[in-house]
Amino acid sequence: MITRARKRLVVETSSVIVILSVCYILVFLLSLYILKQQTIKSHIMEDLNEEFLPNYKKVSLREFSMLKEDDLFEVYDLKGNLLARTDSAIKNLPGPDLKAIQEAVQGRTVLKEEEEHAELYFPLSQDRVGRIVLHLPWLEELQERIISLLPIALFVLAIASLTVIVFLGKRNLRSLAMAFDYLSFMGSILAHEIKAPLAGLRSKVDVTLRRDRSAEQYTTTLEGLKDDITRLSSIVENLYTLTSVKQEPSADEAEKIDILQLIQRSIKDNLREILEKDIEVKVSEGKVFFYSNPTLIG
Repeated sequence: MITRARKRLVVETSSVIVILSVCYILVFLLSLYILKQQTIKSHIMEDLNEEFLPNYKKVSLREFSMLKEDDLFEVYDLKGNLLARTDSAIKNLPGPDLKAIQEAVQGRTVLKEEEEHAELYFPLSQDRVGRIVLHLPWLEELQERIISLLPIALFVLAIASLTVIVFLGKRNLRSLAMAFDYLSFMGSILAHEIKAPLAGLRSKVDVTLRRDRSAEQYTTTLEGLKDDITRLSSIVENLYTLTSVKQEPSADEAEKIDILQLIQRSIKDNLREILEKDIEVKVSEGKVFFYSNPTLIG
């Protein structure tokens, strides 16, 4: 039983450690990803600004809508990737921004709600094309929210970890305490069950040795000792089975047991004591069955 409790303690503790470790790793990787995105965005905007400031003029949506049909411009994302050009095929971009690019490239009149998603630049020289830098505000807002919630998430995760560890510790300590109580209980049963047969054996041997007896008397005494030893062996075997059997036997271990046969077997095993103490036993006829582990009965 102690072994089972120890195994359960190891399994549960290991599972909790693995789950909490995975959670901490995910939070750490998410933090690194967000930090990386913020760093990339910062560097890109610095590079773009360095290029745009001397060569481009940031314009409004109204000014941008005044572009001529033959004016060229390019569409970039915050990482500096070219997404589209008025004289080239549009590359894949998920979400509503692709629609905004298509509208901008095809009509070049309005970006509608996508105005806040884009920064518009006019070139200051004829050899340059206009530029649109698209933003993903929902992603940026999500990143900001995640960043603000990370300390709270780590705090909650730490509290949850501590709570789970304390709970598992208490439960497994309770299981270990129950295991030791069970062993103490089995020890008391073992002492009680073995004490009486051993005392009987010693008494018979002492009585036999007090004086010389006939061969028949010695034979009778030895047969009695043999019965006592057999009973003692049966008790030890059953006690050993009780200490190694599961607390809750599975359905596969349960057998159909006839109560009448169980009583008759018990009477037979204790017949000598019944006769010595002149005990009268009456058993009613009938068929009554129940399901259990036969080793644990009787």
